[in-house]
Amino acid sequence: MGRILLVEDEPAVRAVTSLMLQRLGWDVITAATGKEALRILASDPIDIQIAVLDLHLPDMGGETLFGHLRLLEMIIPVVFCSGYDRDDPTVHSLTAESQTAFIQKPFGINTLESALIRLKQTSCVSR
Repeated sequence: MGRILLVEDEPAVRAVTSLMLQRLGWDVITAATGKEALRILASDPIDIQIAVLDLHLPDMGGETLFGHLRLLEMIIPVVFCSGYDRDDPTVHSLTAESQTAFIQKPFGINTLESALIRLKQTSCVSR
Protein backbone atom coordinates (compact mmCIF):
# COMPACT_ATOMS: atom_id res chain seq x y z
CA MET A 1 0.00 0.00 0.00
CA GLY A 2 1.00 3.61 -0.45
CA ARG A 3 2.07 5.94 2.30
CA ILE A 4 0.57 9.38 2.86
CA LEU A 5 1.89 12.20 4.99
CA LEU A 6 -1.00 14.04 6.66
CA VAL A 7 -0.11 17.47 8.04
CA GLU A 8 -2.91 18.92 10.18
CA ASP A 9 -2.61 20.92 13.40
CA GLU A 10 -6.12 20.26 14.78
CA PRO A 11 -5.97 16.92 16.68
CA ALA A 12 -9.60 15.96 15.99
CA VAL A 13 -9.38 16.76 12.28
CA ARG A 14 -6.03 14.93 12.07
CA ALA A 15 -7.51 11.84 13.74
CA VAL A 16 -10.64 11.73 11.58
CA THR A 17 -8.74 12.38 8.35
CA SER A 18 -6.18 9.74 9.26
CA LEU A 19 -8.96 7.23 9.86
CA MET A 20 -10.54 8.07 6.49
CA LEU A 21 -7.21 7.60 4.71
CA GLN A 22 -6.65 4.27 6.46
CA ARG A 23 -10.13 3.13 5.39
CA LEU A 24 -9.13 3.98 1.83
CA GLY A 25 -6.16 1.64 2.21
CA TRP A 26 -3.34 4.08 2.84
CA ASP A 27 -0.59 3.87 5.45
CA VAL A 28 -0.73 7.26 7.19
CA ILE A 29 2.05 9.21 8.84
CA THR A 30 0.87 12.32 10.66
CA ALA A 31 2.47 15.63 11.57
CA ALA A 32 0.99 18.54 13.51
CA THR A 33 3.33 21.22 12.15
CA GLY A 34 5.23 22.05 8.99
CA LYS A 35 8.58 21.60 10.72
CA GLU A 36 7.57 18.14 11.92
CA ALA A 37 6.51 17.27 8.35
CA LEU A 38 9.88 18.41 6.97
CA ARG A 39 11.71 16.26 9.54
CA ILE A 40 9.63 13.23 8.53
CA LEU A 41 10.25 13.84 4.83
CA ALA A 42 13.97 14.36 5.39
CA SER A 43 14.24 11.03 7.21
CA ASP A 44 12.67 8.92 4.43
CA PRO A 45 11.43 11.00 1.47
CA ILE A 46 11.19 8.09 -0.99
CA ASP A 47 8.63 6.30 1.16
CA ILE A 48 5.98 9.07 0.97
CA GLN A 49 3.81 8.86 -2.14
CA ILE A 50 1.47 11.77 -1.42
CA ALA A 51 0.95 14.58 1.10
CA VAL A 52 -2.27 16.03 2.50
CA LEU A 53 -1.52 19.53 3.80
CA ASP A 54 -3.62 21.90 5.84
CA LEU A 55 -3.16 25.41 4.47
CA HIS A 56 -3.08 26.92 7.98
CA LEU A 57 -0.50 25.47 10.32
CA PRO A 58 0.84 27.09 13.50
CA ASP A 59 4.47 27.36 12.38
CA MET A 60 4.18 27.69 8.62
CA GLY A 61 1.28 27.56 6.24
CA GLY A 62 0.72 24.76 3.79
CA GLU A 63 1.79 27.15 1.04
CA THR A 64 5.17 27.68 2.74
CA LEU A 65 5.57 23.95 3.42
CA PHE A 66 4.76 23.25 -0.23
CA GLY A 67 7.45 25.75 -1.25
CA HIS A 68 9.99 23.94 0.97
CA LEU A 69 9.06 20.62 -0.65
CA ARG A 70 9.68 22.05 -4.10
CA LEU A 71 12.97 23.67 -3.01
CA LEU A 72 14.07 20.26 -1.74
CA GLU A 73 13.05 18.85 -5.14
CA MET A 74 10.39 16.67 -3.51
CA ILE A 75 7.88 16.44 -6.31
CA ILE A 76 5.16 14.48 -4.58
CA PRO A 77 1.47 15.01 -5.25
CA VAL A 78 -0.25 17.23 -2.70
CA VAL A 79 -3.86 17.60 -1.57
CA PHE A 80 -4.40 20.97 0.10
CA CYS A 81 -7.18 21.25 2.71
CA SER A 82 -8.72 24.43 4.03
CA GLY A 83 -11.90 26.05 5.18
CA TYR A 84 -11.18 28.65 2.49
CA ASP A 85 -13.15 28.60 -0.71
CA ARG A 86 -11.62 27.13 -3.88
CA ASP A 87 -11.75 30.63 -5.42
CA ASP A 88 -9.36 32.05 -2.81
CA PRO A 89 -6.26 33.43 -4.65
CA THR A 90 -3.87 31.32 -2.54
CA VAL A 91 -5.82 28.13 -3.27
CA HIS A 92 -6.05 29.01 -6.94
CA SER A 93 -2.29 29.62 -7.29
CA LEU A 94 -1.35 26.44 -5.40
CA THR A 95 -3.64 24.19 -7.41
CA ALA A 96 -2.42 25.55 -10.74
CA GLU A 97 0.40 22.99 -10.56
CA SER A 98 -0.48 19.63 -12.13
CA GLN A 99 0.16 17.36 -9.14
CA THR A 100 -2.01 19.25 -6.69
CA ALA A 101 -5.64 19.14 -5.60
CA PHE A 102 -7.80 21.07 -3.16
CA ILE A 103 -10.61 19.97 -0.86
CA GLN A 104 -12.61 22.33 1.30
CA LYS A 105 -13.15 21.59 4.98
CA PRO A 106 -15.23 20.00 6.26
CA PHE A 107 -14.97 17.11 3.81
CA GLY A 108 -16.08 13.51 3.79
CA ILE A 109 -14.37 10.33 2.75
CA ASN A 110 -15.83 10.45 -0.78
CA THR A 111 -14.43 13.94 -1.42
CA LEU A 112 -11.03 12.88 -0.09
CA GLU A 113 -11.04 9.73 -2.19
CA SER A 114 -11.98 11.68 -5.34
CA ALA A 115 -9.05 14.06 -4.84
CA LEU A 116 -6.65 11.14 -4.36
CA ILE A 117 -7.99 9.41 -7.48
CA ARG A 118 -7.52 12.59 -9.54
CA LEU A 119 -3.94 12.91 -8.33
CA LYS A 120 -3.28 9.24 -8.98
CA GLN A 121 -4.46 9.69 -12.57
CA THR A 122 -2.14 12.66 -13.16
CA SER A 123 0.98 11.23 -11.51
CA CYS A 124 2.85 8.06 -10.78
CA VAL A 125 1.29 7.54 -7.35
CA SER A 126 0.76 3.87 -6.60
CA ARG A 127 -1.31 2.25 -3.92
